[in-house]
Amino acid sequence: MRHHALRAAAALCPEGILNKIIAEEDFFRNEKCSLSKCCFGSFVAKEIEAMGLPLPHSDLIHLSTMHQPSYGRTIWRQRSSSTSGGFKGRLMLLILELALHEGKIVDVQLVNSILSEVISLNLPRTNLLVCECVSNLDNIEDLFAPANKNIGTLVMTIVKKLTVSILHDISVQESTINENNCTQTLHKLGSIITSFMNKGIREQELSSLIDSMTSVATRCSVPGVKTSIYEVAAIIVREMKGDSQAAMLEKLCSSVDDASFTSRIAIIVGSATPFSSPGKTTSSKDCLWQLLKIEHNFNRNVSKAIQRGWQI
Repeated sequence: MRHHALRAAAALCPEGILNKIIAEEDFFRNEKCSLSKCCFGSFVAKEIEAMGLPLPHSDLIHLSTMHQPSYGRTIWRQRSSSTSGGFKGRLMLLILELALHEGKIVDVQLVNSILSEVISLNLPRTNLLVCECVSNLDNIEDLFAPANKNIGTLVMTIVKKLTVSILHDISVQESTINENNCTQTLHKLGSIITSFMNKGIREQELSSLIDSMTSVATRCSVPGVKTSIYEVAAIIVREMKGDSQAAMLEKLCSSVDDASFTSRIAIIVGSATPFSSPGKTTSSKDCLWQLLKIEHNFNRNVSKAIQRGWQI
C-alpha cells in the first residue's frame, strides 16, 4: 500500500516528500482531503499497525477523510476491555486524539470515557502524553464549559497524578535517574501546568506545588535535575499575578541556598523564556526590579540565619 511510503516519508520530511507523493497519487482529487488530513491519517495508520490492530481502510484518502471520532468509538468498543497487547496506554492516547480532532472536543462522552480509563491506569508516560494532548486544544477554557460535563475535573486529576509521580520518582530513584530525560520531562510538566493556570489549577494548589518542588530540589544531588526543578518553579511563579506572585516568589527564594539559583530564578521571572507566549515581554526595568527584590529577600534570609547562628 502506498500509504506505507507516505508514513515513512512523513518521518523524514513531512512537507516536501509528502507533497510530492500526494501530488503523484492525486490525493487531492477528493475535495475533502488536505495535507494536514493526510498527515493525521498517516499517523493513525502508523499507530494502528504498530499495535497490531486492523486498519479500517487501505486507501490513505479514505483513512484521512473518515469521521475520526466514530472510528475512535469503534476502537473503544472493540478494545477497551482487553489489554491491547500491552499497548493500553498508547491506544487510549490514540482514541483521545481522534476524539479531540483538530484542536477541538469533538466527542464529549468519548473523551470522558478515555480520561476516566487513563486515571484508572495511572501510567506516568500516558498521563504526560494525555496532558500534553489536551493542553494543545485551541481553547483550554472549553475543558471547563458546563456542556463538556466533568472533562476539566478529570484532566486536573491526571495533571495532579502526573506531578506527584514525577516528583516522587526524582526523590526515590535519584541514583538511577536519566538526567536528560528527567529534565525534559520536568519542562514538559511546567508547560502543562502553565497551560492550566488561572483556568483549572487554584492558587492554593500552586502554593503546595511550589513547596513540593522546592522540597525535592533541596534534597536532589543531580545538578541538571536540581536546576530544572528550580527553573520550572520559577516559570510557574512568573505566570502568577500581583500579590500572589510576590508572595510565591519570596517563598521560592527563601528555599534556595545558592546565589546562582537565585540569579537564575530572577532571570526567568523577570524575562521571557521558552514557555512564554509569543510577543510576551518584560521591560528591563521590571526585570531589574525583580532581581533587586530577590536579592533583598535572599540577603535578609541570610542575615536571619547568621543571627540564629550567633544566638546558638
